[in-house]
Formats: sequence, C-alpha cells, structure tokens
Amino acid sequence: MSFFHWSRFYRPLRHQQYSLDIHHFASTLVLTPTLGEYANHPLSRRSLSQLTPALKQKSLVKPLPSREPTAFFGLTPHKSTKNEKDPKEHESLAEELTEKSKNNKLNAARRLLKESNHRTLDMYNTLLKGYAKQFMHFRNQKEVTSLVNEMCRNGIQPSSQTYMQILLGYFSLRNNNSNDIKRAKAWFKRFMTHEATVNYFDSHAIIRKFIQIMSTTGHRAMYFVVTTALEANIPFDEAMLYQAIKGCMAARHEPKAELILDFIRRRQYACTHPPTTRMYHALIRGYLDPHARFMLDRATKVFQLMLQDGIVADAEVYRTFVVAYTSVPLQDEETQKARLEMLQRLWQAMLAVSEEGRRVDEWIVQALCRYYIAQDALPEAEQLYWDMRKHGHKLTRFLVPDFCSLMIAFATRYQLPSAISLYYDMLTLGHRPGSKVKGSIICKTADKNNLELSKQLLDITKEVSDIQTDTMRTEDHCCAVLIRECVRMGDIQSAKNVFDTLEDAPESISIELARDAMIRAYMREKRLDKAEEIIAQKRVFLTDSLNAIVEGYASLARWDAVSRYMRHPPTPPTPRTHSIIVQSKILHGCVDEAHIYLSHVLKTHPLESMVASVQAVVAAYALKGQIKECHYWYSLMKKADIPQQQRDQAANVITRHCIPLNYENFLL
Repeated sequence: MSFFHWSRFYRPLRHQQYSLDIHHFASTLVLTPTLGEYANHPLSRRSLSQLTPALKQKSLVKPLPSREPTAFFGLTPHKSTKNEKDPKEHESLAEELTEKSKNNKLNAARRLLKESNHRTLDMYNTLLKGYAKQFMHFRNQKEVTSLVNEMCRNGIQPSSQTYMQILLGYFSLRNNNSNDIKRAKAWFKRFMTHEATVNYFDSHAIIRKFIQIMSTTGHRAMYFVVTTALEANIPFDEAMLYQAIKGCMAARHEPKAELILDFIRRRQYACTHPPTTRMYHALIRGYLDPHARFMLDRATKVFQLMLQDGIVADAEVYRTFVVAYTSVPLQDEETQKARLEMLQRLWQAMLAVSEEGRRVDEWIVQALCRYYIAQDALPEAEQLYWDMRKHGHKLTRFLVPDFCSLMIAFATRYQLPSAISLYYDMLTLGHRPGSKVKGSIICKTADKNNLELSKQLLDITKEVSDIQTDTMRTEDHCCAVLIRECVRMGDIQSAKNVFDTLEDAPESISIELARDAMIRAYMREKRLDKAEEIIAQKRVFLTDSLNAIVEGYASLARWDAVSRYMRHPPTPPTPRTHSIIVQSKILHGCVDEAHIYLSHVLKTHPLESMVASVQAVVAAYALKGQIKECHYWYSLMKKADIPQQQRDQAANVITRHCIPLNYENFLL
C-alpha cells in the first residue's frame, strides 16, 4: 500500500470524524474501501503528525455503539461543538422536517436540512423515506443517491434503516423496468454488505418485510433478493418462502419460482422448513391463471410433486383447477368428454376433502353448473344438485337462479322428469322457483298432451306457497300460461275453469295475458258476446291483445270490426297484425282484397318484414293461374333484400301451379 494519507483513513469510514487513542498510532486496524473488509496498516510518524490530535484516554477499550462496526478497533465518533443547537431547538427542527416530508413537501424539507448546522441520521432517514415514496419519478431516485453521498461527506454513515427506506421505495414499484431492477439490486448489495458488518443482526425481519412487499407488487428482483439472502444463511420461515414463490409467479418468473420450491424440497441453504400445501398452491394458481400464460401441463406436474411429497391437497387446490377448466377453451388434443370427466373427478375430490359441516364453495358450484349447461351436459349439472343434498350442503338463494336455469334447460329438451323432480325438491327446501320455470314446465307438459300434470304442478305450487303479493302474481302468470296452453290444445272448458279462479285477482300483465287467451277461445267457439265482454274488461292492450282481437274477427269474416280496430288501434299494429289480415282474406277467398291491402301496407312497411304475406299472395294467385300478378309480386321480391332461398320458394310455387309458365323466361 502506498504512503498512508489522512484522506485514505476518512474515506473507508464513510467520512465520519473519529479520533484514535494515541497508543494505537504505531500500528492500528483501519477500514479499507473493499466492501467493509479489514486490513492492518502501519502508520509513519509523518502521517501521525497529520492526523487530528487524539483524545487522551486511559482505557484502550471503547464502548460499542449500537450497530456501528467502527466502535471496534479503538475508534469513537468525534463530536463537534461548533454551532451546537439547543436540544429543544433541535427537536423542533426534526419535527418540522418530518411534517414536511409527510406532506410531500420534499423540496422544502431538503432546503430545511441544508440550512441546518446540526444534521443527524434520523433527519436524513426521514427525508429519504419521503423521496422513496415517490420513486415512480426518476428524479426522486437521483435525489436519494445525492442524499446518501451527502451523508457520507458530512460524516454520517448510512444505517440499516437508511437502506431499508430506499429499498422499500424500489420494491413498491409495480411497473418496474430493467433499470429500476438494476438499481434495486445494487442498493440491496450495499444493504447486505452493511448487514454483514453487524453479523446480520435483525436482517431477518427487514428481509421479511422486503419479500412481503415484493410479493404484492410482483417485483422482478424477487429471485435475486431471495437467493442472496439464502446464501448469507439468513433463515426463512414458511411465510417468507410462500411469499417468495407467490412473488415470482406474479412477476411471471415461473422457472425461478420452481427453483425456490426445489431449494425448499432439498433443504438447501437456510430453507429448513418443509414445503406446504399453499406453496404448491401458489405455483398451481399461477400456472392456471386464465389472464396470464395458461400452462395446464406445468400445473399438473406441480400437483404430482405435491402428491409425491405426501402433501394432501385441500379444497382450494381443487377449486383452482375447477375455475381454470371452466373458464378456458379446450387445449390441444383435449376432448369435451375428457374435460367433463376431469371436472367430475375434481368435484368429487372437493367433496371428499371438505370439512364436515362446512358449506361447499358456492362460486365453484355456480361455475360448474353454468359450464355444464353451456356444454349441454345436463345430467352432470343435475348430479351437482343431488351431491350437495347427499353431503348435507345447504342450497342457498345464491345458487337458486342457476338451478332454475337447469330446470328450464331440462324442460326445453322435454326431459320433464328431471325438471319436475328438481322443482318439487326445491319447493320442499322453501325455495320458490320463478314463474319462468313453472311456465316452461307447464308449456312442455302441455306439448306432451299432459294437461293434468300441468294442473297438478300448479295446484302443488299453490299449496306450498305462502299467500303473499309477489307469490300471487307468480301464480297468476302460471295460470295465464296454463290457460294459453289449454286454448292451444282445444280444451276450452279447462281454460275457462282456470280463468274463473282469477276472478278476484288484482290487475296485472298476467291477467291481461289470460284475457287474451280467453278472447281467442271464445272467438274459436264463435261466442262473440263472451269475447266482447272480456274485451270490455281489458285495461291494458298489448300487441298480442290486438292480434287476438283482429284474428278472432277476421276468422269470422267480420271485416267491419277489423277495419274499426285498425283505424283506431288501441296499440300500434305490427307486421304480424297485417299478416293475420292478409292471410285471413286469402282463406276466405278474397285474394284481390288481400292484394290491395298488402300493397297499401307496403307503403309504410318494408317488404322484408312482410315476406310471409307476399309468399301467401303469390301462392294464391299461382293457384288461380294469374301469371301477371305472380310476376308483379315476384319482381318486387327480386328488388328487395331478402334471402335467395325465399325467392326460390316463391318461384317454385309459381312454376308448380302455373303450367303454361316458362320458368327460365320468368326468372329473367
């Protein structure tokens, strides 16, 4: 080493002012600039004369200040008495600095510190904490570096608290770029170097805090921090190891997360804690995240490792697999049958590991039920319901809408036994499926010519339901559906019997629908007096109400009544209303009147909405052999934006019934 100069002594000590015992000048231990290592250097007489005069002390052993390595080797901090402030004034300055830092007035706090002649480590740490909270701005990161350099120039050595505040600022950045990561790693190296000088006293608690923050933000320096700490033999507890794996998965560093798990499984470094269920679960959850890279094969491999280690998977693990399978499309070479079988096995495993008396996860039941219904796997969805009943899991109101959808799906596919059994069982549990469910079942049982079953369903529903306003409205709707089905089936007497039960019911849309159905029933029986009596009772006219009235009068050829309602309609007519009139005129042989009426309607309605009526008129004229009228309507169809298939149907009708017509010339 070259000639010892006093500046070489001060730089390694981070510019702190120290005095040496005069008896140690001949040969003393001093800090070298090489990362806190110690070296023995002889001092010459000339260098001794250049040093600050030493304090005359009797004892060679100095008391050890807290966490200050330089207290060894006979070094003591030199306390300057220049411009020393009153303790109360110093305390007031520190409080003012703290207040400005908390209020993000960092520039004012910096000026206050610069003007102070008595700066302490706590003041610098307070200001550093304020800057660290705003590390999303690069200028604040530069200010921190400048502050630390200023501390060293003023003879104040950074402490563990100093490095901790800086690193917390970096680790709290969620959108950390590559430069931020490099700077965070560099500061962490300096932190570990400082901790090594105090034998890593309290380092475990600080690193625990680091890992907790990095796991939340998904910081990409997690693996570096963990491995550096483990190599220094800093102990990691179960919570720290779990957070480390979770943080690596959040940072999309899946291979590094698996390396940490491998450290734990092999008990390498200071990983003395065995792997736990939630460590494996963190990996599985990261691999099965549908919003990230979905890697089912890697998740399955981790699950197999968990079983090899003798760890029993809990309900949360199976829940993660279920959520993934129900939210992502089929993978390569995966069939729908294999997916359904896997979901069934996962569901049974969840039931097996669920704690006795603990309610099954309703979100999982909902996800499975909706997935099964979407995939038309209705038996599997029904099995969900009966498995819950078998294992004593309570069916809450949260799941009732999904199983109501299941009953509607069963009814739509005419699987009535399953729909009815679910319906009756839910009634016994105190749940009241909505009117849509009952209406679907009633309609489909009527389609199967089983009106008695529909009536029985309605009667049982009335018996088990409480007499409440909303319940009465639901039953009124079911009665209206049953009346409509009875009319459609031609059982007018049954429809009348059900309608009589609604005599004292309050006015509602369901009552209006029931009246519309009875209008059709009486019109079919040509009982105009009864039909007009119900028409007079109506309070609300829906589109279907107008259609029922027009259809009834038109079927009886009461064109005057039809014209009266169409001149002053109680509700705006629709293309369906006009189609009823056109087709009724054709059925009564009034083709020319239908032609005139349809031409008048097309002045206000596009032809695309009246295609069925146009085809009916074309067919009627074709049967009468009137080629000119057929050509007129077909030319209108060619000009309109209607599918080619519908034009071809009209042309086929014309060529089939108009024998003299040349089909090829007609199309031209």
